[in-house]
Amino acid sequence: MRGGVGPPGSGTCERCSRPVYGRGLCKPDYEYDRKRGLFLGVPVPGRPTVMERYESYVDRSLGLTACHPWIGSCDSNGYGLLKVDNKTVKLPRWAYLQTIGPLDSKEQVRHTCDNPPCQNPRHWLKGSAKDNMRDMTERGRAPDRRGIKNGRAVLKPEDVLTIRVSAEPPRILAERYGVTVNNIAMIQRRQSWKHL
Repeated sequence: MRGGVGPPGSGTCERCSRPVYGRGLCKPDYEYDRKRGLFLGVPVPGRPTVMERYESYVDRSLGLTACHPWIGSCDSNGYGLLKVDNKTVKLPRWAYLQTIGPLDSKEQVRHTCDNPPCQNPRHWLKGSAKDNMRDMTERGRAPDRRGIKNGRAVLKPEDVLTIRVSAEPPRILAERYGVTVNNIAMIQRRQSWKHL
């Protein structure tokens, strides 16, 4: 039967008399099974399971209510990464599925602690992308892209203030500042640059 494992310490393949390469099989039999995906999800004797590897990278030393930081590799946003069945997975969703339960395809894991590497299930809530964005705004983590902080901004704050008090026609102001007439009209009606 393909997919079996030879007796521990045996020097020959369980299917033939060739030397063992891995999992109790010779190299040809090992490669045959590997290419057909027969080893995916099957624990290797003596090797830690995925959950054991996951737990080895979580620091739970600060207690039940504190953040449990991921001390393994992370993506550019600080979310933990783990190799599972030869694929690198992002931890928030994977860990939630393993420890708490199912998520819809549109649901996300929200961190109540605002700490991306945190692996404490007590700090996780499921919700929509809209819920996650609302959390970010309410907690002051949303980037401020108003005025000159917007990468596409052409005008400076002093230009905006001058435009608002100017009696010149919008067309002339638009030509002078290199923006559209619509931009000038929105500034004068305070529909853009509202923070000034």
